[in-house]
Amino acid sequence: MKFLLLSVIVFLSPFALGAKKSAKGGVFIQGLDVKDSIEELKRDVQDLKSRKQGGSAKTAYVNLMEAFEKTKQGRRVKAQLEKTAEKAKKEFKSLELKIQKEEESLKKEAPLLSEQARAQKIQQLQQKFVNFQRDVKNKDLELQNLQNQLMNPVIERLKQVIGELAKRENYLVVENINSDVLWVSPESDLTQKVHKEFNKKYK
Repeated sequence: MKFLLLSVIVFLSPFALGAKKSAKGGVFIQGLDVKDSIEELKRDVQDLKSRKQGGSAKTAYVNLMEAFEKTKQGRRVKAQLEKTAEKAKKEFKSLELKIQKEEESLKKEAPLLSEQARAQKIQQLQQKFVNFQRDVKNKDLELQNLQNQLMNPVIERLKQVIGELAKRENYLVVENINSDVLWVSPESDLTQKVHKEFNKKYK
C-alpha cells in the first residue's frame, strides 16, 4: 500500500492533497511523512538490487528423495512400503504359478476332453487370468495410494525444514536436484543439512 500511495503522490501536487510541511522539512499528508517514506523506499529498492545481484550466489539445491530416505521417518515409511509390496508380490507370484500349472494341466488333458468340456475349461482359465490381471492392477493402485498417504506428510515437513534453513542462511531460491541438474557445488548442496535438521526436529 505504501508504494501505491507514493506513486499517487508523484503525480499530484501536495497542495491538491491538502498537504502541509512537516517538522523535518518534508511533506506531511494525512499522518504520512513523505520524505521519510521516500527514503525508506530508496532503501527497499537498494536492498532489492543487492538481493538480485547476489541471486546466483544465493541459490541452493536439495536432493529431496535422498533427504527423505535419510530421515528417520522416511526410513520407516520406506520399510513399511517395501514390506507391503513384498507381501503382495509373493501372493501374486503364488497365484501366477497356480494359473500356469492349470494351463499346463489343461494342455495335457485337452485331447481327452470333449469339445464342450475343453471349451468350458479354457473359458474358466481365461477368466482366472483376467481376474488375476485386474487384482494386480488394483493392488498397484492401492500401493500407490498408500505411498502417497505415508510419504506426503514427510515431504511437507521436509519442505518446511528447507524453508526455515533457506531463511536462516539467506538463500533466495532452493531447487530440487533432478535429472536436469548436471552438477552442483558442495557449498550449494543443502541435502545433508536438511535431513540432519529434520531428524533434530522430528523423531
